Amino acid sequence: MRSRRESPRWHAFLPLVPLLGAVACGAVGADSGGGGGGGGGGGAVDAGGPPECNALLAFEPPLPVAGVGIERVVATISPTNAYVVQWSVTNSSGSAVAFTPIQPGTGNNEGLAIDFPTPVVDTYTIAVEAQSDSLDEQCTQIQQLNITASGANTAAYNVRVTPYDGSGVAWPPYETTIDVLGGGNQSIPIAFPTMHVLSGTVIANGSAIAAYVRAAPQTTPPNTTVAVDTYSTVNGFGPLTVTTAAQDVLVVPANPALVPHDFTWTTGPANFVLDGGTAVTGSVVGPGGTGIAGATVQLMLGGELPSTVATTAANGAFTVQADLTNPMLAGSATVQVVPPASSGLPRLVATGAFALGSPIAVAYPAVTTRNLSGVKLTQNGSAVVGAQVAVVGTLSGFAATIAGSAATNTVLVGATTNASGAIATSTVAPAAPVFVVATLATARSATTRSTCCALTTTRRSGRARSSACSRR
Repeated sequence: MRSRRESPRWHAFLPLVPLLGAVACGAVGADSGGGGGGGGGGGAVDAGGPPECNALLAFEPPLPVAGVGIERVVATISPTNAYVVQWSVTNSSGSAVAFTPIQPGTGNNEGLAIDFPTPVVDTYTIAVEAQSDSLDEQCTQIQQLNITASGANTAAYNVRVTPYDGSGVAWPPYETTIDVLGGGNQSIPIAFPTMHVLSGTVIANGSAIAAYVRAAPQTTPPNTTVAVDTYSTVNGFGPLTVTTAAQDVLVVPANPALVPHDFTWTTGPANFVLDGGTAVTGSVVGPGGTGIAGATVQLMLGGELPSTVATTAANGAFTVQADLTNPMLAGSATVQVVPPASSGLPRLVATGAFALGSPIAVAYPAVTTRNLSGVKLTQNGSAVVGAQVAVVGTLSGFAATIAGSAATNTVLVGATTNASGAIATSTVAPAAPVFVVATLATARSATTRSTCCALTTTRRSGRARSSACSRR
């Protein structure tokens, strides 16, 4: 007997029971093989057969409700030769369900249609096998049918599935939306799209380079939750298995002097060639327009594509290089500014549809700072030696701006306590309510502890006076 196997298409069947807005999920399985549509959200698996034989099932009604009438299933066998047809119907427990053949033939030929009752909410599995001994043909169709509850509510859920077939192929995750009816278990098919293979090389200045590579299906906005990634070497990367032939590919070179890029890949081997990007300029200034030197600035386009990192000059000017070729990414930029540690200023972040062709002005308002050198950290009255100290917080009413938009500020200053439990080196922080988070290295127990306490600073006789920060 001849046999045939279709190109594999994945189906994951998810038993789902929504109760009061919740979903209880069973195990996720995977079957290879194609399949047609089904009634009530059921799935189909084509078990194969020679090309000349094909079986399809139709359900009447297509969305059966428990306790309402009789379900009829009609098989269409092509070509229209003489076949011996046999059926089976089982419930979710694997028990056989009685059915009535409609217009059965002679012998074991059960005909092209059957009826069976649907008294309760359940998932039935219906199988039909057609065989023609004279033509040496056989085909089988197996399909699942959901029997739903009367008046059941419907809820939509996002589902992510990562298939595994045991072959060692790294299948990518796949996301889709399913509609789930309440009242009982259901079998919901998730048909995976055709898989594609992405491989290639990252090139800069005419040579292959090392880089991080991430591929995500092209969507609006980009869906990076189902991305796959790898590292490219001078010998290239791949193969990566991806779910569609239209991918947004993020390339971040290992060399920070090179510009990260966003590419579109559709098919075949890829050579991702990096160029110098586009210059984005600006300045970081304090009160009165005085430039702040030594600050680092970076852009993040569309929440995913970074620019190079720039350090401001003596006048506060900076220039980063960025790939602005994708308008969807360039249309929203996050600007991140890290001031020099000696300044005592907070870090700034702002996101917006900035005009990247014009200079980006970063403006700090006036802020009073304190040098925390000499502040002691104690525990139960004893000095804490060698603690890693972080001064953290957010300044209220701090009117910093980036490109004219209000910026979010974060205080983050690090230090280490000396043999006296004091911050010995110059550590500048804003003179405002902040917190100290200390990681204590306890030699006796060889463990690490963290504590957080409020730190206030006052000024007396022209000198900064700091209170001890203690952990009780």
